[in-house]
Amino acid sequence: MAEIRNTFVKSKMNKDLDDRLLSKGEYRNAKNVQISRSEGEDVGALENILGNNYLNDWGLGSISNLEIIGYVVDQAKERAYFLATNYSDVSGSEIDYPAPYGASCYILLFDNKLQGSLKYKIIVQGSFLNFSITHPIYGINLIEDLLFWTDNRNQPRKINVEKAIENISYYTNEDQISVAKYYPYKAPQLWEEVCISNITTTGSSTTFVTTDDTKDLRAGMALAGFSNTYIKFVKTTSPYSFTLTRSRDLGSGVTSACFIETSSKDVTQEYLTPSIFTRVTDDTQTSTLLPVYNPSSEILDNMQITCPGTGAVRTITNVTTVGSDRELTLSPSFNSSQFPDGALVTIAWPNPNYVSSWPGDEDYLSDKFVRFAYRFKYDDGEYSVISPFTQPAFIPNNNGYIPTTIPEGSPTTTVTGGDPVVFDALGAIANSTILAFFENKVQQVKIKIPLPYAQNELEDKLKVSEIQILYKESDGLAIQILEEVKAADFDSTDTSEYYVYNYQSRRPFRVLPERETLRVYDKVPIRALSQSVVGNRVIYGNFIDKHSPPVNLTYSVAVSEKYRAEPANSLKVGTSSNYSSNCSMAYPIHTVKQNRTYQVGIVLADKYGRQSDVILSSITDFQQSPDGGTTVFDGSTVYAPYSKGRISSSISGYIQPEDWLGNSLKVLFSGGGIPETSTNEGYPGLYKSGKYTGTLNAATTASSIISLTSLDPNIAVGNIVTGIDTNTGAFVDSIKSIDTSTNDITVNNDYTIAVGSVITIYGPENKLGWYSYKIVVKQLAEEYYNAFLGGFTTILENAKIQAPAVTGQNRFPNTFATTLISDNVNKIPADLGTVAPEQNQFGTSDKRLNILIGGDNDKEYPHQFYFGTSTAGISGYGKVLDLGLSTSDTVPATAGLFASGSNPPSIITQGSNNETYGVTQPDSGTTFKFPIFSVVEIEPPVSRLEIYWETSTAGLVSELNEQIATGSTVDPILPDNPTNPSEPVTF
Repeated sequence: MAEIRNTFVKSKMNKDLDDRLLSKGEYRNAKNVQISRSEGEDVGALENILGNNYLNDWGLGSISNLEIIGYVVDQAKERAYFLATNYSDVSGSEIDYPAPYGASCYILLFDNKLQGSLKYKIIVQGSFLNFSITHPIYGINLIEDLLFWTDNRNQPRKINVEKAIENISYYTNEDQISVAKYYPYKAPQLWEEVCISNITTTGSSTTFVTTDDTKDLRAGMALAGFSNTYIKFVKTTSPYSFTLTRSRDLGSGVTSACFIETSSKDVTQEYLTPSIFTRVTDDTQTSTLLPVYNPSSEILDNMQITCPGTGAVRTITNVTTVGSDRELTLSPSFNSSQFPDGALVTIAWPNPNYVSSWPGDEDYLSDKFVRFAYRFKYDDGEYSVISPFTQPAFIPNNNGYIPTTIPEGSPTTTVTGGDPVVFDALGAIANSTILAFFENKVQQVKIKIPLPYAQNELEDKLKVSEIQILYKESDGLAIQILEEVKAADFDSTDTSEYYVYNYQSRRPFRVLPERETLRVYDKVPIRALSQSVVGNRVIYGNFIDKHSPPVNLTYSVAVSEKYRAEPANSLKVGTSSNYSSNCSMAYPIHTVKQNRTYQVGIVLADKYGRQSDVILSSITDFQQSPDGGTTVFDGSTVYAPYSKGRISSSISGYIQPEDWLGNSLKVLFSGGGIPETSTNEGYPGLYKSGKYTGTLNAATTASSIISLTSLDPNIAVGNIVTGIDTNTGAFVDSIKSIDTSTNDITVNNDYTIAVGSVITIYGPENKLGWYSYKIVVKQLAEEYYNAFLGGFTTILENAKIQAPAVTGQNRFPNTFATTLISDNVNKIPADLGTVAPEQNQFGTSDKRLNILIGGDNDKEYPHQFYFGTSTAGISGYGKVLDLGLSTSDTVPATAGLFASGSNPPSIITQGSNNETYGVTQPDSGTTFKFPIFSVVEIEPPVSRLEIYWETSTAGLVSELNEQIATGSTVDPILPDNPTNPSEPVTF
């Protein structure tokens, strides 16, 4: 029988014609067929297509409505991955309702290379996957072992399939599967805290007794909760005690106290800078006893005594008072030539942080301003964004005070008013124009790195494989790595949420590449519909790239003295202030640059580092003050004036330098904090974890009322509660009612739960809401110089400089001159716009000077000037002879012009408001005391870049809002009524 062949080259279905009229290559109907388009002999062949084949239910057959919403095939390994769920979001947007507790969400594996039941495996499961049938997963790719997917519902995700296959519990939360990595929002902590319990001394006292070992206490630690109160002496043998610098009452019934200190320390100097000066009073000495004049300062055992004239150094082992003198027992013994009668001696405190065998480089940080940060490395080899940096770990030698020195061969001085006369080093600074001692004395820094989980849980819960500790110098752009701490080195027994790294002035070993230095966020969208892979890049399409911030926030800013230290735990003692901060201990010498304008903004970030633009304050009608206090807060922009130093404590409005902690910028929120909702489209709301824990405050016995120590404000009726019943084991229930006044929740059934047990509540979730905040500051004044001068003086009436004479008046009213020695010539340069080759006198300089310290006719010794924002201009610039400041054309020396004999460059200045800041030069032959040490700040250039600089102040939005809600009241400062100044204007 003849073979009938019909080649369907046309591949055309024709249902219009009768079967008998179909032309060759056409067909009437087809089902489950395909027409081959190969180039072989079977081209045009019509073939059946194989249908779907049932694989397996992965043991999930009992779950109703389970659907596959995405899949991908790994041809190389003969595997297929399926994403399945039975949850369907019924909200209007189909993304507002996260998958609830108990929702079925799975990632499934089919491995064709394995046999039997091994072919089928669940590799990830949990409601945290937040799948929904309403959002099929079209964007899914497998790159080696990494499975990437996006569903336009959640942020893009990925997992390592090999790790998931090995352990079904490897992925358990959103932080582990998001492509955007967890953002370490908080800067490292540079302060330490030690708490002592079992204090038996009560009431107002200086010395407190305790049964706790005091080995961790050190002199100089601040008593948390009190202003300007420090440990003076610690007894580390039983019975234990500590002595404070001033009498304090811890409060009724308080038996514990916390002490705080900076973790930036000088550990190689055995003794601190001498702080007590006195004189030997008797030359009839024994070999160990030394009588000295009784000074106003207290002398204690273990202090060091030095005789600068002979260089003798001894340790004080005992102190007794004999009449008007003190008798010091010294070790080792000495003779009268080492501590002669009348010799001036200095006494220094021992350094409580001294380490005799310290292994670091003691000089490495001496000329550096160093800041620290950190970042996490995750198990997939990726890194987090770099955390905020600390402020520089810098404490100058002598804590910034200009030291006193005893010049060799100085004449014998008398003891006046109980204190010996000493000589200062101001003249040496004026001669050299530099503060030679102003170097960093910090050698060791304990860097406390805040962790999102306890140290022993960090690897498991966040998949952190390494912590990189980073280092940056103030004058460098490079960020360097100090240490890479592997997960294997984490302390498996440490339940604290800190990792402490003891930096001992070691050099960094590697520099981060520039791309890592400039990376401030992960370029991962919030949501994306499509995804593709090109080369080694994952590309997203049809995406939303960032959140919308609130339009503005209601806050005000002030500059004032730092607050007192505060304990980190719940212990709150002291009544000196309602506000507290540990910045005064973490950064004891730091302060806000004065004569500057600052604009303070807020930057919000979600948990994965997507940050908002800078948010500024809404302008309020009035200034603000918390609790009716004296600190005035004003808008988001604030001016920091020069502080007024004082000589007498009776003068109000002035600071006492030895008691001054330094200033800080402060932000006062008065409008409810970061809002839950906003009119801005795309506002994400606030972060909610969806999983909350509570600790039982009291045991329950067959009761439906569960009393907790605290209650998260996000918990609501209907939330799921899980816990352990001591009789029946694990239970799952829901909340029927909530009592926020007692922190009680009522569930549907009765349970017996032990006190201290932890229950878990599954409630509202918003994983991409605003999670953290940080404070940023814009300050346009760039770096500036301080010039250290030999003093300003008036210009002599018979000086050669030409000026019109006015009968009966000074030829040079309120005009002063000074010389520029050494580097001051570079700090205050001449205007070189038109310079001839032999030019000796320049027109002027375009620099403006802020006069800070100097002498005048009332006080020839150095003291502070306060001229507000007034500056002094430079009206003449040249050498002493060329400017005519001398009375002779050939002899430049003048009585009051510092170092004028060498004909140095000089400037002529005049204040903008006729300020007087110089000393009148004496007539010829009159003795004149100089140099009179002077300091001027050269007005800095102003940047044109509108840059907000990141600060080390950051925290959780939830904590900020709670502090605002429970904090003090804020009162507007109403303007005075011009007709009745005692009454404010009201509106």
